[in-house]
Amino acid sequence: MLAWLAYGCAEAPDGANYAAVAPGTPASASDGGTADAGASASDADATSPDDPPDAPDDAAGSDGGSADASRDASVAANDGGNVADAVADAAPDANGGPRDAGCTTGTIAVVAGNGTAAAAATWTAGGWSSATSLAGSLKSRPSVAATSTGFTTVGVASDDSLRFATRSASGWSQLAAVGAGITALDEARLVVLGGAAQLVFQAKGGANDTRYFFAAPSLGTWSTPEAIGGGTDVSFGPRMAAATTAGASLLIAQVGGNALLYARERSAGAWGASAQIGTTVARSDLPTAAVELSNGHILTVFSTDSAAAQRLAYTTRVSGAWTGSAAVFDNGTNRAFSSDPLALLALSAGRALLVFRGGDTNLYATTFDPVGVVPWTPPVAIAAQPVAAASAPSVAAGVCGNDAVVAFVDGAAVKLARLTGSTWSAAEGVPGLGTASFVGVATTP
Repeated sequence: MLAWLAYGCAEAPDGANYAAVAPGTPASASDGGTADAGASASDADATSPDDPPDAPDDAAGSDGGSADASRDASVAANDGGNVADAVADAAPDANGGPRDAGCTTGTIAVVAGNGTAAAAATWTAGGWSSATSLAGSLKSRPSVAATSTGFTTVGVASDDSLRFATRSASGWSQLAAVGAGITALDEARLVVLGGAAQLVFQAKGGANDTRYFFAAPSLGTWSTPEAIGGGTDVSFGPRMAAATTAGASLLIAQVGGNALLYARERSAGAWGASAQIGTTVARSDLPTAAVELSNGHILTVFSTDSAAAQRLAYTTRVSGAWTGSAAVFDNGTNRAFSSDPLALLALSAGRALLVFRGGDTNLYATTFDPVGVVPWTPPVAIAAQPVAAASAPSVAAGVCGNDAVVAFVDGAAVKLARLTGSTWSAAEGVPGLGTASFVGVATTP
């Protein structure tokens, strides 16, 4: 347990190296992460002319996963879509990985591990390289990002320490501490700005417990983490915030302890004020996902409601204004929902791909199209069922003509599936990573 200073010195008595948190009265947990919430829910709705429509009741599609075992059994083969139509039956090539006879470029970096080990594997046009032990452990999904110099990964070790590794032309480094005594409560986020990975994480322990922090690369390691927000407007919450680019800025979106959704940006080296977004009460016990779309809009996906009503919802920022919230896909009998972290990727033409673990442990995908009559497609399975997904999947831009690649843990084996158009490939094993519980992926074209 760390006892960090709320203000004053940058280093706490136990050696945890953190930037000073601005003095002031911090918001209580019931305030939801900010004592000055900014725009109210009604304000957000009133200033958003393009509120997304709810999916019509007669929309075709399938359930994206069931909240309990009894409903898992009731949806059976229809839970997640028509697998025969959604999954290609072509076999992987001899080297594994994406298949394209003319492919000579592109790199896929996969990082996986469990409570006692962590390793990385890299695919290029020549196939998979020998996996590299990272000499560490993982207790949650790692974040992996492609930078101007290679790849960076950040993960939470079994002792809660926040650790990172990089891959350059000479290969992968070993996992090392982000900073002395720095621990994290939930999985961390990497966002690439100007070719460099920016780090957002949720602190664990002491006066800074559940608060969000930011750090940037510095001389081969990381800058002293700085609190996101200050005084009476400190960002914190029960689960990890989402993070994405917003033009040249960094944006986070998070659910507060009051189950309301908030966002704030870091621009020109400083964090702006937080503001409430969306119009739906969210699940404070489940994390959010956010991505900047190719048209410059921001898409945020989160969970709401519980039991038979549990579903995924979303809000978008268009020309600086957040829309009201709407269901991702819910036609009355089938709906998209998950109780795990989400995987969200921007596609072309302002579209996005959302991949999630359903209540039946199978993996599902749905595509967002801002000009669609129904903005989200019915969820479909990304691999032949059943999949015993051990944890949340990870998604990255495709290589070799693919639109996306998804890494996931099936049982204890790391696998990769690729999306081309609307067709998912057969799942392909990633060699050399051993037994895993969590996985992250990133790519370069």
